[in-house]
Amino acid sequence: MEQQSGINIKRLAIVIALLLFIFLGCYHIGQAQPSENKTLSSDFVKKRVLQKTGEMTFNILRIYNYSDSSIFVKPVLNVPNKFAVFSNSFVDKVIEPGDTVSLPFSIRIPSEATATIDHNIIFQGFSKQNKLIVEDTFFIQAQPFHKWDVTIPDKRNFFYPGRNKADFEVILKNEGNVSEQINLEIRPDKKLTVETRGRPELFHNLTLPANSDTTLHFTASYSYDKKRVFDISKVQVIATGEEIQLYNGIIIEKYTDTYAPLKINKNLSHSIELGLRTFKHNNEILPFVNANGVSKFKNDASFRYSFTYYDLTETENIIGNSYYQFLYNRKQLNVGIGAFSSPLGRNLYSRNCLMFSNEIELTKTSKMKGYGSVGYI
Repeated sequence: MEQQSGINIKRLAIVIALLLFIFLGCYHIGQAQPSENKTLSSDFVKKRVLQKTGEMTFNILRIYNYSDSSIFVKPVLNVPNKFAVFSNSFVDKVIEPGDTVSLPFSIRIPSEATATIDHNIIFQGFSKQNKLIVEDTFFIQAQPFHKWDVTIPDKRNFFYPGRNKADFEVILKNEGNVSEQINLEIRPDKKLTVETRGRPELFHNLTLPANSDTTLHFTASYSYDKKRVFDISKVQVIATGEEIQLYNGIIIEKYTDTYAPLKINKNLSHSIELGLRTFKHNNEILPFVNANGVSKFKNDASFRYSFTYYDLTETENIIGNSYYQFLYNRKQLNVGIGAFSSPLGRNLYSRNCLMFSNEIELTKTSKMKGYGSVGYI
């Protein structure tokens, strides 16, 4: 019995040794050859990058040759539109057996790259026969930033004689790389009613995708019960996002008379209109003058002027019956004399004042506006 037991122990030892030999052999083969028939592989040192737009990120591509012979590789790096690659490494390579090559490179992310998707950077390696033999991908995510604004067209708005309605536009522009949820409030003064598409909608909830803009069209109606020959009304525009709130304003002028203005070519740099007119409840023939113009200079500077004079009665003076603006503008800086109002709040309007305003961008997501005026009459 003891002899038979010893034989069984020897057989068991032989079987265990054989299994260990097979297991270790398979493990060694698996380590030496990562996959069946695999001769090349590649990977990026960084598989995912978070980077600010307009800036550069650095990465390294490594290509491994597992075979026992040299391999020719033509490396190509495919990037999304407007992404820029800076590298001298992506030229034809011959990789020796068991060797590795490293290809360093930098990529500049465009300022308009959206933060809502991953941007794929794809490496492809081709043989001499232009056959794809190896490839890999890494991902760039643009760091989110907010930059949106609300603007109104830079022109005068009128309730023309015989028509108590005036059309105006509000433009929302998103230059950031994330979608914005914006609440827009249209707040007319007590003399006006405002409609859009025939409905009195004063609150608008908007979703503005990255790098996009939208234009909203409104119609203001003059509903004040007191009859005035000349009047000024204002519509406040308040836009609220997740982080900031912006204010702007639209001034609408009203004239009540029987004068019907001629059609004037608005493409002219300078124009002047002279004439005689009358209005309701007055039999006198009274003169008027209307002059407008703009001169543009270098460095984005311009000078604009507008002068309107109506002789309403014999008792009023020229200044009292005139509406005038003389404005020098250079980028965001404005200096003027005449009738001006501030978009920063209500009741900041003067018919006769010296005005100064400027806008300074502090960061990509914030800016500071300043407005000051001094009346001289």
